[in-house]
Amino acid sequence: MPYFSYAQIHLGPITLYTWGLFIGLAFLAGYGYFFKEAKKQGMEENKILGLALTLFFGAIIGSRIGYVAQFPVRYFSSPGAIFEFTAGGLTFYGGLLGAVIFGWLYLRRSKPQGSKPQGGKLDLLKTADLLAPAAAIGIFIGRI
Repeated sequence: MPYFSYAQIHLGPITLYTWGLFIGLAFLAGYGYFFKEAKKQGMEENKILGLALTLFFGAIIGSRIGYVAQFPVRYFSSPGAIFEFTAGGLTFYGGLLGAVIFGWLYLRRSKPQGSKPQGGKLDLLKTADLLAPAAAIGIFIGRI
């Protein structure tokens, strides 16, 4: 399978990789949509931001774990390379799985025990309905 080299933008000593730039834009666009729709549903701003950050970090961690699992020999010989995010190596499916797991854990933790969510509490199905279009927007932009 060929390796594609993506364009880079050089701003003095800083190099921006277009792939990373589009991933950042994808997250911001998806978050913007989710924030707007969640506010309409009466969700608390701090819970919206907390969930978004949890999903972001869950996606990055899951994406890296997926890549490392795909090429285990490379990382068994040099375990420190697992944490070298700047060298590339992320997978879509790992990111999706990581975001789902981290998001589920966040929602489970924010739900009151033995009662239905109320006010600013995040309900799993309601939140998933709001996140689906936001994820689609993010995936679309991130794949450009």
